[in-house]
Amino acid sequence: MKLGEKFDRWVASGPFTPADLGIYRIIYAVAALLTAPDIRWISQYPDVIFNPPPGPIALFTGFPSLTVLIVLEVLRTVTLLMLGLGIWTRYVSIAAWVMLTVTAGLTYCFGKIDHSILMVVVPLVFAFSGWGNRFSIDALRREGEAPPQQQWPLRLMALLIAWAFAAAAMTKLLTGWLSFSSQGARGYFVLGFLTEDNVYLLAPWVAAHDVTAVWEFADWATVIFEFSLLFALPWWRAFRTALAVATTFHLGVLFVMNIDFSHAVVAYAAFVSWGAIAARLGRYRPLRTLARLFDPGAEPLAGPPAYLLLGLATIAVGGGTWYLMINPLGELPTGSLLGNVFIVVAGLGGLTYLALELRNVVWGRRDGDTPDDDRPQASSLPPSTAAR
Repeated sequence: MKLGEKFDRWVASGPFTPADLGIYRIIYAVAALLTAPDIRWISQYPDVIFNPPPGPIALFTGFPSLTVLIVLEVLRTVTLLMLGLGIWTRYVSIAAWVMLTVTAGLTYCFGKIDHSILMVVVPLVFAFSGWGNRFSIDALRREGEAPPQQQWPLRLMALLIAWAFAAAAMTKLLTGWLSFSSQGARGYFVLGFLTEDNVYLLAPWVAAHDVTAVWEFADWATVIFEFSLLFALPWWRAFRTALAVATTFHLGVLFVMNIDFSHAVVAYAAFVSWGAIAARLGRYRPLRTLARLFDPGAEPLAGPPAYLLLGLATIAVGGGTWYLMINPLGELPTGSLLGNVFIVVAGLGGLTYLALELRNVVWGRRDGDTPDDDRPQASSLPPSTAAR
């Protein structure tokens, strides 16, 4: 087999199903709505400090007016709601990416760029994945079976995540992060603790127990871990394990440094076998009805009842998330608070996955476990390749 054919088979291999991506599409849309920032405050600043990063935001000559910002927020909300519903999914995914890029980009015009890029690019990558083939209005209107699940968009998303981590590791490596004469992680902690009011959760305890050896270990462990995702990329099981470690890493960073990486963990959720989780939840009576909505084997709800239910859900989610966006629950914006919740949930999920993988390594897989399949799905391969 030629190298190109091996690469094609690798790109087309994966365990992900239309149900996995259909459920993830809904989770992503709701998470994006809950964490989307309120950008109306931008209109209060003078254009003299307008400093856009390279890209389409540089086309603006200054900060938009309040009216324009509200229109952008409304369009962002509408596109994300349509994405969750799965209506014209491919085109709406691209539109959602545009709106997220513009609204996030405007907040970067003050000289600081946050870590939200992974969440922003998700709808662009998955616009071509067929994530609207299940649990969507598109699926309700489609006649016949859903097309085979394409695996290459997940490979591409995995590459983007791995490259983002590797770029961060390379930056640390080239700027003396691993020097024994200084501790980079400690520097970031002290800077945030003293100048950015990152004094919550475990931060005061860590500040009171300053151990140089621990900070040096954190420097080396961080760089090694960030490079590891690139090396784990060829194998789904290894990559998923690395992502599980990443969720625990972000949980630790949140508790110690109060830094929010919720946008990243939402992107990691694309690699969860949501269909299998829904099937397992269906074993419990209180969750059986809810899980049935996401059971690939269940008959889909169709006709007027389906559209009525979807309409009511859309109004509730859209109105609720908009209210939370413009009405903070405390000193922090609601999106930041909910982002912290996402990190905690993802961290607990990552720890659970690592525990299950450890059990599988020590005692072997049990009946009912879903293995990470790196073999190509015949239905996702080109006919000429699948026939070999």
